[in-house]
Amino acid sequence: MVKRTKESPGAPRAGNRISRSIRRGLGKDGHLEAIHKYQIDIPQFTIYLGADAPREDDSEGSFGITYKVADCFEKNLDNLSSKDPRRPILIKITNYGGYFEEGHQIIAAMNRCPNPITAEASKTIASMAGLVALAADRFYMIPPAKFMLHHGYCDFDGSLDLVQTNFIELEKAKELHLQLFVARLKEQGKFRDRSEEDVRAMLLHEMRQKRDVWLDAYEAQEWGICDQGRDRATKRNETRRVGIREVLNMEITVKIEVVAKKRG
Repeated sequence: MVKRTKESPGAPRAGNRISRSIRRGLGKDGHLEAIHKYQIDIPQFTIYLGADAPREDDSEGSFGITYKVADCFEKNLDNLSSKDPRRPILIKITNYGGYFEEGHQIIAAMNRCPNPITAEASKTIASMAGLVALAADRFYMIPPAKFMLHHGYCDFDGSLDLVQTNFIELEKAKELHLQLFVARLKEQGKFRDRSEEDVRAMLLHEMRQKRDVWLDAYEAQEWGICDQGRDRATKRNETRRVGIREVLNMEITVKIEVVAKKRG
């Protein structure tokens, strides 16, 4: 006979409990507080990735994918996987984007997750958040949700050497993001029969002309960015995951050439 530990009324059972440190701060209704404070609905195997996630500060302007959001997301994903590595996970993304490195952290965490993952967008999903959605085994959009892709925004401050180093890293990130989109559009949609070079050139042209490229849910599906159907993926999309890993492991080289010539 297995000896059971004593549990307070309403506390999670041993097979479905979250860590004590988190549970101590949940209050009487741990389920609701876990949703609103930690962005996770454990019984439904759902994670929320939106502007209401833990922020870097309390200012109104702080939203999107920050280091706290990425850390919270990765912990939530690991938490659900530890409970059942086969049960499908739903990620509800309502996010306007954020920092590159933190977005890459989320993409890598999703790629190595053993569970099938579905991403759902019910409002605008933009910039880095859109790239995160591409890492799901299935990604669907609910009208009137829109998808926005661009190169991103940045500013520089510091010594000339530091600015140059940061510029090189941003150029690498820009190419990595382009390759993630190329991989998706070559997988499905109206551009899939084009060469990788043509798809890359098309994306660069669109972003050069429009800066921010907006697609509604139907256009995103026509392009191949999002998938058909609104059911959770029941198995991992291994072809998609391998394609993402190949992009993440690419060696990207940026060359800056300075030429000095004597006059006369």
